[in-house]
Amino acid sequence: MAATTTLLLLSSALGAGMMAGLFFVFSVCVMSALDRLPPAAAIDAMKMVNTTILHPLFFFAFFGTGIVGLALVPLSFSQISFASFLCVAIGVVAYWVGSIGITMICNVPLNRRLASLPGGVNVSITDWIGYRQPWTRWNHLRPVLCLVSSTAFSLALRL
Repeated sequence: MAATTTLLLLSSALGAGMMAGLFFVFSVCVMSALDRLPPAAAIDAMKMVNTTILHPLFFFAFFGTGIVGLALVPLSFSQISFASFLCVAIGVVAYWVGSIGITMICNVPLNRRLASLPGGVNVSITDWIGYRQPWTRWNHLRPVLCLVSSTAFSLALRL
């Protein structure tokens, strides 16, 4: 296996693993912590999280992992075994569906809807639950699929 392919596989495995960790922390800690706040405070805090996460390093890891994974498909086709190539393909699909796809199709629209809610005491528990329940349900899939992706890229290194 060429050094470039090895480096890209390692980068993809680590990137998918980092995203799995981020999404896992939201499912296990952040959303539960926000549930302990009054609805208005939870909404204001989540609005801040949604603004703060739009950071160049986040975008680099989030989109960079997907782009590197896509680059691996044609690059690795002739350089690695068929079993490793299948792992690359599984890793790419799992990452694009689980990280980028669910985020852009499910979580981002919910975040935009949340951003449009008035701040302060003008929100209700219904507003918060109407956001948190579908957002968290979709978020639970993201770490699972990112772990599948990370594992697949790691296996491609070993096969």
